[in-house]
Amino acid sequence: MFKKYQQLIFITVVLFALVGPLQAAEFSWQPAEQTVGLNQQFSVRLLLAAPNQPVNALSGQVQWPADLVKLVSVNQGNSIVPLWITLAEHNNSYEFSGLIPGGFDGMLSPLLADKQAGQILTLVFSAKQTGQGTIYLDQATVLLHDGQGTADQVTSTVLSLTVQAEAMPELANNLAKIDKKAPEIFTPQLIQNPDIFAGQWTLIFATQDKGSGLDYFSVQEGDEIFSPVTSPYLIKDQDLNHQIIVRAVDQVGNVQEVVVQENKLAIWYTSLLFYGIIIGSLLLAILLYLLFIKKKAHGGKRRKN
Repeated sequence: MFKKYQQLIFITVVLFALVGPLQAAEFSWQPAEQTVGLNQQFSVRLLLAAPNQPVNALSGQVQWPADLVKLVSVNQGNSIVPLWITLAEHNNSYEFSGLIPGGFDGMLSPLLADKQAGQILTLVFSAKQTGQGTIYLDQATVLLHDGQGTADQVTSTVLSLTVQAEAMPELANNLAKIDKKAPEIFTPQLIQNPDIFAGQWTLIFATQDKGSGLDYFSVQEGDEIFSPVTSPYLIKDQDLNHQIIVRAVDQVGNVQEVVVQENKLAIWYTSLLFYGIIIGSLLLAILLYLLFIKKKAHGGKRRKN
């Protein structure tokens, strides 16, 4: 009898061991294998499947063989992550972390019953030397959308890469199509917060680009040239006397431009001119009235004489 229970316990443990990893959140690559020619560019997509519970935060570091390929660009277009915390390139790695408010547990498809993995990032590489290597994810983490931010189990696959001397006529995963749409409209905010730049005037901003992905932001204060910046941005002119413009630029150069602060000096001059016209008109009307009264009085004296 005990042996039967032993066998049952053993089978149960084995089943849990097999089923457990399958239910963990999984990072994967599309395509899973890539063969390219020397000096060719190619793109790969990092995906996330969350079959167990919805995920509302994720992070990791993409690693690649620096002797074989170099990173050209990273696109966030069509990403399941709307709020990025970290997007930073290092020597031969790319660090990312972000939030998914409301959680993510898969993409619905009208043709498939099960939910599908969602896209996190698209990375574009250029092959610089022949050989073989792998692109993989390191330090991958996900937090569950359970109200406590519980860390979930994570698995990740490896992308096998081959760089050959001959160019490939068609890559397995073509580069993104030409993007003609600007980043989404956004509303930067001027704030004063004691925890940010000691309460000085600060500009905060964020937006998305569903096409090629957001590249950078730039700011212009007054007559200065546009300079690349990150949010939060410390305003140079703390008196806010100059016009402030923010630009969001995507990976192919499309621009979304927003005027945050009008030029106060220009408004002041405009207001001065407006009030000057009004005052001048009133003075002219008074002068004409006085001339009319004087003329009328002078005419009355003539009739009496």
